[in-house]
Amino acid sequence: METKESVEHMFQTWFERAQSSKGAWQRVEMLYTQGRALEIEVERAFGFYLQCRSVADMLSWVIQVEVEMP
Repeated sequence: METKESVEHMFQTWFERAQSSKGAWQRVEMLYTQGRALEIEVERAFGFYLQCRSVADMLSWVIQVEVEMP
């Protein structure tokens, strides 16, 4: 038969475990959010890189055409 103390201890351990797993979940969520923010930054940077590259290609084409023109 369970004593009052052992039941209290059981609940206390269960509560502590629940708290620590909640903390772990919060850390996982935080890491996921940070990872997602980083992913968005990378996407933005890549988009900017593509824009710059297309502008550079366009400029080099314009320069080439002007050089070839008499």
